[in-house]
Amino acid sequence: MLNRAKANLNSSNSNISFRHLTFEDYSAAQSEDWKYDLVFSSNAIHHLDFTQKAALFTKIYKELRPGGLFLNIDVVHPSSAHSEEIQFEMWQNWINETLEKNGKESESGNYANIPSVYKNNLEDKPSGLWDQLQTLSRCGFRDVDCFYKYSIFAVFGGTK
Repeated sequence: MLNRAKANLNSSNSNISFRHLTFEDYSAAQSEDWKYDLVFSSNAIHHLDFTQKAALFTKIYKELRPGGLFLNIDVVHPSSAHSEEIQFEMWQNWINETLEKNGKESESGNYANIPSVYKNNLEDKPSGLWDQLQTLSRCGFRDVDCFYKYSIFAVFGGTK
């Protein structure tokens, strides 16, 4: 992913730097003298428990420059069992619609187990959207919001 980002962002630009660390190593490391303008994560932070997420959000806030932006694209935990049922159905419908749009109608229904596989994967530790938004606010972020949500998938974050 870093190689693609470097290629897409013209890594010859001296204003862009890349780091490859685990969340745990990043959270535990001393803050750098230089700060970030943007911190972006996609489909990764849901592997941390809520305490680890809060520590990560705090670290990100500390290392953002004033006006810097944090964006997270990730799965979030539904607010109730009924909501989960609806959202998993939306997810399944989206999978089938995407298969049909791509000429794979015969595969429709073949992936009906994806939501339950996701739900039962011990590595997945999604937290509620509202809880994460509140945590971002408590860390000091402003303009905290959910910018997009469909089923269990959300784009949220804030600025420093």
